[in-house]
Amino acid sequence: MWLLRDAGATEWAEIGLIDGWNADIGSAAYGNFYGYFDYTGQFHYAYLSTFSPGPYTGSYQISRAAEVNSWLYFWNGVQRVIVGSNWWTGVQAVQGGEFATPQVASPPFPHADTFNMSGQVVNADGQLVTFPNGPAQIHDGFNGVSYSQGEWSWNAP
Repeated sequence: MWLLRDAGATEWAEIGLIDGWNADIGSAAYGNFYGYFDYTGQFHYAYLSTFSPGPYTGSYQISRAAEVNSWLYFWNGVQRVIVGSNWWTGVQAVQGGEFATPQVASPPFPHADTFNMSGQVVNADGQLVTFPNGPAQIHDGFNGVSYSQGEWSWNAP
């Protein structure tokens, strides 16, 4: 998931599941990761964990911290890290999938497993609501279907 600072997506905070090889953080197969822009505008990626493909259910959350210009990252309901940035409000939240480039010659190899996703956000009234509020968009390079509001399934061919 991504929280965008502005409509042009010049800076963002993100957390989620990555499949494949990422030149900034390495590894292959599956990894839980987070990324953010720091006070200087430099982007950082880091893994929370890596694991072998198989049945998996996870939850991810980005929340504004009490300290100005800081973000809390949660994985499976547990706060994992707090990071500092140069912004504190976002204009758009985005959920989706990311398949990193499979550039590895030995195991663990990237997989093209199917991911079933659903989204919820806490609105300004403190209520947990389905997100997005319409069908999901399946972009080029992915196979997928939007089942209903806020629920979709995708995989990389």
